[in-house]
Amino acid sequence: MENKTVCPSRRKEYSNPYHKAYRHRLGISKKYLGEYSKDKSRTIECRRLHRKLYKARKKNGGVLSVKTLQLVYEDNIKKYGTLTCYLCLNPIPFGLDDLEHKIPLSRGGTNDYCNLSVACRHCNRTKHDKTEEEYRSLK
Repeated sequence: MENKTVCPSRRKEYSNPYHKAYRHRLGISKKYLGEYSKDKSRTIECRRLHRKLYKARKKNGGVLSVKTLQLVYEDNIKKYGTLTCYLCLNPIPFGLDDLEHKIPLSRGGTNDYCNLSVACRHCNRTKHDKTEEEYRSLK
C-alpha cells in the first residue's frame, strides 16, 4: 500500500483548479478579493463592534436559570399533555426540542419566563429572529 500523503507544494496544485472554478462560478475574482480586504483595520473594527453589541444584547437578556427552564418545560407538558411545539402544535420527538424566545434577544427580548416557550427545531430555525406575530403572518 502506497502512502497517499501529498506534499504542500503538490496540494496547492490540486486545490487551485477547484478554487479557480468555484470563484468563477460565484463571479469573484482575486482582484475583487484583494480590493475588498485592503483595509484590514476597518474590518477588525467592525468585528469588534459587532461582538460588543452581541455581548450587550446577551447581557441585557438577563440570566437564564435552571428553575425558569424547568418551569417552561413543565408548563408545556401540563398544557398539552406531552412536549409540544407552541408554533405548529405538533408533538416534539425526544431530543428535537429547542427553547424559544418569543421576542428574540436580538430584538430586545429577555430570558424571563413570559418570553420563553418550547418549539420544535424546524419552527425555531424558520422563525429565526422574527417575533411570534411576524412568524405566524408569514405561515
